[in-house]
Amino acid sequence: LQKRAKHGVTEIRRTLECAEAIKLRNINKADILIRDSHESLRKDYEVSCDEIDCLVDAANMVDGVHGARITGGGFGGCCVVTLREASIANCIDKLANAHSEMFPSQKPKFYHVFPENGCCDISYKH
Repeated sequence: LQKRAKHGVTEIRRTLECAEAIKLRNINKADILIRDSHESLRKDYEVSCDEIDCLVDAANMVDGVHGARITGGGFGGCCVVTLREASIANCIDKLANAHSEMFPSQKPKFYHVFPENGCCDISYKH
């Protein structure tokens, strides 16, 4: 329970620091925080799994990758990788190869998503 509480407290700090780093375009700081977030989810909150750890670890070794972490509800499923656009194809190739070596009966899916402006208020008439 103590490790999970530690994750909650440190994740709030990381989230606030990461938002500020992104706002200031301090990508190096944001990268470190994204990677630290996954490590905390893996070791303290214990919601990662071997398949996701394989993908995250492989992603973090690819040139042009800023950071990678589990996302969603935990216990497997998805990870998000922040990277330079020019590194997308190489990253997908490296992740697919690393995953197929460890988990030959599974085939991961990859989705390209790009950042947008975020949430905003939308006015409409009834």
